[in-house]
Amino acid sequence: MTRSSQAVEARAMDINTLPPVSTKMTARQFLSLPEDGKQYELIDGEVFVMPSPGELHQRLVARIWRGFDEYFDRHEAGRAYVAPFDVRFDEANVYQPDVVVVLEEHAGRVTAKRVEGAPDLVVEVLSAGTAVKDRNVKLRAYARFGVTEAWLVDAERRRFEIHRLREDGTYALVKTVGEDGTLTTPLLPGLRMKVAKLYR
Repeated sequence: MTRSSQAVEARAMDINTLPPVSTKMTARQFLSLPEDGKQYELIDGEVFVMPSPGELHQRLVARIWRGFDEYFDRHEAGRAYVAPFDVRFDEANVYQPDVVVVLEEHAGRVTAKRVEGAPDLVVEVLSAGTAVKDRNVKLRAYARFGVTEAWLVDAERRRFEIHRLREDGTYALVKTVGEDGTLTTPLLPGLRMKVAKLYR
């Protein structure tokens, strides 16, 4: 997503901090801002500038998305999207997960411009500039808004954390998959992504 830097200059803050501010922006205002070539997210009504990702981050995001996309080529079970693609959770939160999966039964949540509501699965590839926010603010929000499964990828350590939503509305870390492991999810029976292959 790109937004006018002039319009959000006062709202653009360090991505790892949430300092108190007096003015809030709604999702409608945020999504109507003109584009300026930068990427932003709206978190609890505050606008954050997203740092440019590195080569490893982009390579992993592309390969993870491709793994989902190839699965959906074989099974008409949903669709996968790669950032930048907005997910509007409510009027104060518009995120851009690195990879978004929406199952076929929730296809109505996908519009021409964004996902409206919770995806079924999101992937966040951590980097130095986003790790604190992804592990804390965004992970809690994904649970709160009902995202069934969230994958956090520690790119440098080659480790995937699989968080699954519990009945109490919080996540449980159900497994950690290392470089020799294979990624699976009950949401997509038969999906198998070998971590080592993602790093080739």
